[in-house]
Amino acid sequence: MKIMSKLLAGFLALFLSFSAMAERPAVRVSNNNTYLALGVSSIRLSEGADSVSPFNVYGRLGYNFTRYIGIGLEGSFTVLEDDFQNVNYGINTVFGYLKGIIPLGEKSKIYAVVGPANVKVKASDGSGSYSVDDDDTAYGIGFERELDGYGFTIDYIKYYDNQGIDVEALNIGLIGYF
Repeated sequence: MKIMSKLLAGFLALFLSFSAMAERPAVRVSNNNTYLALGVSSIRLSEGADSVSPFNVYGRLGYNFTRYIGIGLEGSFTVLEDDFQNVNYGINTVFGYLKGIIPLGEKSKIYAVVGPANVKVKASDGSGSYSVDDDDTAYGIGFERELDGYGFTIDYIKYYDNQGIDVEALNIGLIGYF
């Protein structure tokens, strides 16, 4: 069932981008197709009722082929670990994505992303540190607003949903276009 929901999210992103092309006039959101975003991330790992929420920073580099379709690569790492039962947890992510875009006027857009992700969880206590990583299909939705060559972005990404373990994040960042 989880695979079907991830595939559905990917097809939905593509469908929304292609349906938007048919219904909207061709107004560019930005004259520059390449973007770089830097921001903060409230990331959460949960298993059942237990969860940890370290604080991450992220960087994102992408290219929009048209005003409706883009690709990108994102990486995040923990800058402030979270403690649960005397164990400190950190989470690093790498996410390559296809981006479906729906312009909302000339300066704003909503988007959906889907693609492969790697999640690495590091746990450390007084006896040492341990890490485990795994791959999954990540997906999410977001909003972007341009302000004269730069802007801001906010999105929700589900990086991992496998074997009862979820890794998801709310990201807020500044974005520059070039």
